[in-house]
Formats: sequence, C-alpha cells, structure tokens
Amino acid sequence: MAIWEELLEIEPIGIRDDFFEIGGDSLLALQLVARIEKLVRRHVPTSVLAEHPTVEQQASVLRHGGWSSQYPTVVSLQLNGTRPPIFFVPGAGSDATSLIRIARALGMEQPFYGLQPPGQDGRQRPLRSVEALAAHLVAELRRSYPRGPYFLGGGRTAA
Repeated sequence: MAIWEELLEIEPIGIRDDFFEIGGDSLLALQLVARIEKLVRRHVPTSVLAEHPTVEQQASVLRHGGWSSQYPTVVSLQLNGTRPPIFFVPGAGSDATSLIRIARALGMEQPFYGLQPPGQDGRQRPLRSVEALAAHLVAELRRSYPRGPYFLGGGRTAA
C-alpha cells in the first residue's frame, strides 16, 4: 500500500480501495506497474491493474501468479451487467487502462472491454496497417467472445 500512497499522494489507502476511483489514471497505472515489476522481478501487464484494481485483488493475483506475462488483446474493464458488451479500442499510444473512466461512466449494467493493439508493450511488433490491426482485433475478439452482437468503439482517449 505504501507504493499506492506515494503515487496517489493519499493516506491511508485501504486494501479494498479501487485505484481508479481514488485518483489513479493510466499514467499513474504505468508507474505503479513498473514498481510492482521491480518487486516481483517479473513482467506484469497493465491489464492486471485494470482487471484487479484493489491492493487486495492485486496481492492475491501476484501471490498466486494468476496472470500471464503476455500482453492481452481483450481486457475486461467492467464484467457485470445485462446489456450487450461494448468493445473499445483506445487511442494511439494508449492501452486499456486509459478506458477505465469510460467504462465506469457507463455504469455497472454495461459490460465493457478494451481491445489493445499489439506492440503497445514494446515486446511485440506493432502491426503496419489499419487493415492488419482490424483483422487482428476482430480475430482476438471472436476467439474470446465467439457470439455477438458486437458493439465497437474507439478513438482518442485521455488519461
């Protein structure tokens, strides 16, 4: 919790406080993940923070190694809800953590997923064309969620 308190400049922070609800944004998320990586000496994708936004959840995931070091394409930002899910591509140079405020603003009844282009993590090569990117994202979306309907969105996002 000390890392969170230092980054967010808030004390005290409880183990069930949500990083993004108490002031965290995508830039601070990157800093937090970098510090966590130093502690665990392993690559941790920012999707771990997006999908597990409390100290308690992160500790459990990190303790049990419950994450893949691969950069996921489809990131769950809001799982609950009865409406058809929205799949959103962040703006250039952003990852799914930049979409969390949008997901939260849509409310608890709207499932919301971020679609992360390859190459954002610096480990994979970015795709060279919009067509190749679209084909990749659609293939990953269908692999993760074989049945529609699919509501898609994208564009410029702010941290």
